[in-house]
Amino acid sequence: MEINVDSRGLSEFVDIHKCKDDKLTALILFVDAQYAVRSQVPISSDEAATSAPDDIATIPVPVPRKSGLAKININPPKDFKASAINELIIKDRLRQLEYSLKPKKTEEKRDINVDSQFCFVHIHANVSKKTELGKAKRWFKEIANLLEQTVHINDEVFTLLLEYLEEKLRKDSFIQEFKELMILLNGPVTVPISNKKSVKDFNNRWRSIEGKLTQGDYNEYHKILLSCLDNKNKTLLDIFSLMKGHLKLSYFLSAVYNLIGNAFMKIEKPQFFAPSDFE
Repeated sequence: MEINVDSRGLSEFVDIHKCKDDKLTALILFVDAQYAVRSQVPISSDEAATSAPDDIATIPVPVPRKSGLAKININPPKDFKASAINELIIKDRLRQLEYSLKPKKTEEKRDINVDSQFCFVHIHANVSKKTELGKAKRWFKEIANLLEQTVHINDEVFTLLLEYLEEKLRKDSFIQEFKELMILLNGPVTVPISNKKSVKDFNNRWRSIEGKLTQGDYNEYHKILLSCLDNKNKTLLDIFSLMKGHLKLSYFLSAVYNLIGNAFMKIEKPQFFAPSDFE
């Protein structure tokens, strides 16, 4: 079912299907002219939706309850020094949740406030003087948009997100890191899979991967592939939990990105990933 949605140039598609537990579920997708999914809203058969605000009345999406958002604390990673992020509050009106990191310190004029494309996710952050404000705002805007597009959110992801951002906010590149960010946010529900053929192919072609892997990289990538060999139910975060004793999160996500992009690994039922996402 397709419905045109006002002046923003989006179309609304509804995908109705049965999940593994046989519950009827619908996904409302907002798609642009290039058929890229810009946002999505899950509606289950036993879930009631309220009327939308007048300015987006044609879009059947849930709106905040008057009782407000349920508050959840973000547990900082071990040895978190807040070198880049002093404070973080994520208000998610799609899921009626507010995630917050207890501030260790705040600095004047270092606040950032951004909204997602449809304004269902609002992020407030305070960053240190070591962090460039424009760069940080771009990162948080991307996070807000991805959270708005993500169906399943896991509390653990926000701890990992802090760890990832503490490193990435001090660097200049964005494109691959934003793809890695998408992989991370969908990590609780996606299943990475390799097979004997892809492992053999990796052994033959690993030197051709962009960026030129070292022998040490080869060893780590090979371990990740073997951990995903004929995988049926371990999620991406489960695989990382097996590796995090000796691998940094940023390295792991970069490796997964490269393995997917070079067809050595696939992701089962990702949240609207497409081959073009990894080009």
